[in-house]
Amino acid sequence: MNNVLKNAIALAIVITAVGCKSQTSKNKLSMAIESKKPKTEIKNEKSMEKTGAFLEITLKIKKVNRPKAAGIYVKYKEAFLTKIDGATSKELLMRDEDVQVLHGFQNEAQATAYLKTALFTKDVVGELALLLTADPEIRIYTAAFLTNKQPLNTGAFLQISLKVAAVNRLKAGDVYSKYKTPFLTKIDGAVSKDLIKRTDDVQVLHGFETQEQAKAYLSSQLFTKDIVGELGPLLLEEPEIRIYSIFKQ
Repeated sequence: MNNVLKNAIALAIVITAVGCKSQTSKNKLSMAIESKKPKTEIKNEKSMEKTGAFLEITLKIKKVNRPKAAGIYVKYKEAFLTKIDGATSKELLMRDEDVQVLHGFQNEAQATAYLKTALFTKDVVGELALLLTADPEIRIYTAAFLTNKQPLNTGAFLQISLKVAAVNRLKAGDVYSKYKTPFLTKIDGAVSKDLIKRTDDVQVLHGFETQEQAKAYLSSQLFTKDIVGELGPLLLEEPEIRIYSIFKQ
């Protein structure tokens, strides 16, 4: 598994612009994870730095091994935030199917460079490799607009990944901008909304206070009628929808 992980990382570095192929998933909810709180609070984000890129590493790990994975995340989070060039945030996201480490960077080049660092290739990979049941999925997105740090009350993320032809991406961006303010002001529990992109797809990263509110949004008129109504004709295939809870230390 260690060699498999290293091969996946090498592939991600070579084809950052193209991205990794996505694994289709449906939005199942709720997943329990147990881990002791650290004795000292780890810095959550560098508040003065804007995020311009996201590195998403999605991992298949059995539930029995998820507390160990959470321990590795906690162990290296502070080192990531204080020693890695351009690092702005790091969150552990959880759902039934998998876990995801969502990294924020100032730019895409720094996200790519992190995959070559000793902290990642030796420390993190060295401890995580034996816990994986499948190849990791590695995606690097750039932010369409520089993002501020996530609000402290963010407890869940809704990720909607969309296959949109390059010629239609500007139109998709207009739809995102048109409905961002209504989302933030009218949707229960909504705290953030960011548009991120790569060659393979674009993703709308929604922040919510809870998983339940993220799920409820998918049934709202704003989503089902307004947004889906305008985005539908631009899509090349069905969107990929994931709902994660954020691991709180």
